[in-house]
Amino acid sequence: TLSATWPSTVDSSCGNGIGPFIPVGNSFRSVIHRSANRGALAATRPHQVALATTEFAKKVAAYLVEKHASGVAILDVSGPLAIVDYFVLATVTNTRQAQALARELDLEVKHSRGQRKRNQGGMETEDSNWVLLDFEDVVVHLFLPEAREYYGLEGLWADAPRLTVPEASAPSP
Repeated sequence: TLSATWPSTVDSSCGNGIGPFIPVGNSFRSVIHRSANRGALAATRPHQVALATTEFAKKVAAYLVEKHASGVAILDVSGPLAIVDYFVLATVTNTRQAQALARELDLEVKHSRGQRKRNQGGMETEDSNWVLLDFEDVVVHLFLPEAREYYGLEGLWADAPRLTVPEASAPSP
């Protein structure tokens, strides 16, 4: 479980977007929501990501590793995007695992951070191959293997810096 010292949100002025794609049933739509004044928002947004946001992304990644998601990656998209700081990507074995992880993670974040996700996708159907949780400054993508390969977000964001993903903690004897 996540610790009670989960960092709080520092920068919540990131617009109202949810990332480059959102799963809708078996299809994906490009839905970067932009405020009418996004240019001004991007110009006034600090270039340096708040430490609490970085720690939040790392805690989310560690949580996913602990819950047996594979290929967990943290992409720093704060430079090119004004609506989000990090993408946390992970591969899961099936839709049921993705949806269960998403529900658990949402509740853990609500308990620790005092806020729930802003938006979600892929929770509506049992056929989804991509589940998305938008926590404003961090967007979590949970993929089935074929969807992760097909959409290739790591390739799309190849120039985005990567953060080191914390390893799973060893079980206590």
